Amino acid sequence: MNRPRLLSLLGTLVLLLSLLPLSALAQPAEQGFLSKVEPLVLQELDAKGRTDFCLWLTEQADVSAASRIPDRLARRTYVYNTLRATAERTQASLRRYLDARGVLYRPYYIVNAILVQGGDYGLLTSLAQRPEVARITADHRFPAIDPNEARNAAPAARPNAVEPNISFIKADQVWAMGYTGQNTVLAGNDTGLDEDHPAIARHYRGCLNPPTCSSKDHNYNWWDATGLYPTDPWDGHGHGTHTTGTMVGDDGGTNQIGVAPGAQTIHCKNMDDGGYGQDSWFLTCFEWDLAPWDLNHQNPDPAKAPDAVNNSWGYWGGNYDAFRTAIDNLLQASTAAGKPSLREVLLQIPNWPESLLPAPGDEPVPAAAAAAASPGTPGRGQGVKRPASDALEGRPAKRLRTEAGGPGKG
Repeated sequence: MNRPRLLSLLGTLVLLLSLLPLSALAQPAEQGFLSKVEPLVLQELDAKGRTDFCLWLTEQADVSAASRIPDRLARRTYVYNTLRATAERTQASLRRYLDARGVLYRPYYIVNAILVQGGDYGLLTSLAQRPEVARITADHRFPAIDPNEARNAAPAARPNAVEPNISFIKADQVWAMGYTGQNTVLAGNDTGLDEDHPAIARHYRGCLNPPTCSSKDHNYNWWDATGLYPTDPWDGHGHGTHTTGTMVGDDGGTNQIGVAPGAQTIHCKNMDDGGYGQDSWFLTCFEWDLAPWDLNHQNPDPAKAPDAVNNSWGYWGGNYDAFRTAIDNLLQASTAAGKPSLREVLLQIPNWPESLLPAPGDEPVPAAAAAAASPGTPGRGQGVKRPASDALEGRPAKRLRTEAGGPGKG
C-alpha cells in the first residue's frame, strides 16, 4: 500500500474514532465500572469534555437512634454530628485523592455524597473504580416552578379582613385561642425572599428591631445556594416571597395573608430567578435546614435550625433517592418516638404518596382532596387547600438594582 493511501486511511480511522462516545472507547474493565455512571454524565462529557457530577458513597449514615432522644435540640444535634462524622470518615480517602489532583469539589453530609466540579472522563473512570463509590449521577438541572406561573405579579388590593383561604381552614379561630405560631421558626427553600416586603419584614428572623427592621443580621437567616445574592436576600422570581407570605405574612394591621402570623421565617434560595434548580442547590439547602451557617459558610449551628421547612416546588425527573435520603435525615432530626410526627419538610414531588399537593380550584377541602389524590396513590400526593386564585399574596416589590443586572435590591 502506498504511503498517501495509508495516511488517508489512518486519517479516516481517527475521524471515525473521534465521533464515537467516550464510553465506547473504554476498555472491558472500564465498561464494568461505568455501570455505576448515569448515562447523562457520559453524554455531557461527550458534548463538553468536562462536567459536574455527584459521587454517592456506599455507606450512608444510620441516624435511626435519634427517635429515642426526647429533647429536640439534642436530637437534632445527634443527627448533625452523626451525619458529619460518617461523611468525614468515609470521604477522607476520596477527598485526599481529589485534593492531590487539584479537583474542585463540594462535600455533603445531609447525604453522603461529593459534588465534583468540572471533572473529565479520565477522572470519572478513576473514581468509578473506587469501592467506596456506589454510583455517579449528573447534577440535574430542571424547572422546579410551574413555568405558567406569573413572575413578580402585582398584589391584589389590600384587604380589610382576613383572606378567605385563611378563614376557610379556620386559622383565624386558632389565633383567637392564642396560637399564632409564636416561638416557631419556619424556613422556606425556594426562589428567594424579599425580606423588606411589608407583610414579611417583621417576621424575618434577621430583622433586629421590628417593626422598622432598619437593622438586620443575615447570618444563619439567609443562604443562597445559587450564588446570585450571597450576602443580601432577594427574590428575582417572586415565588419564594409568595410562599413565605402564605406561611407567616401579615403587616401588623389588616393585611392577613399568612397562616402563622406569630412565627418567624428564614430562607435558603435553591432555585435561580428563572425558577430552575439543580440537585446540588437543593441538597445544599437541605443541609442548611439541619444546621444553618453564617454568610461565610462557616460555623453551622443546629440550635439555629427552623422548626419546619416548606418546599413548594416539583421535581420533574432525575434522582429522587437523593432527596429521599436527605429528607428522611431531616425528619429523624425533628421527630421523637411516641410523639406526633411534625412533617418537617413539605414537598410537592409528584411521585411521592406522602407529598402534600395543592388541591385544584376553590372547592371545599374534602372534595378537592379527593379529586386531587388519595394517600398512597402511585404518582400523586395528598391534596390540601391552597390560597384562592384571587387571594392576596406576598410578592417582591419591583425595584431597580443600581448596578447592572436587572431587578433586585435598590
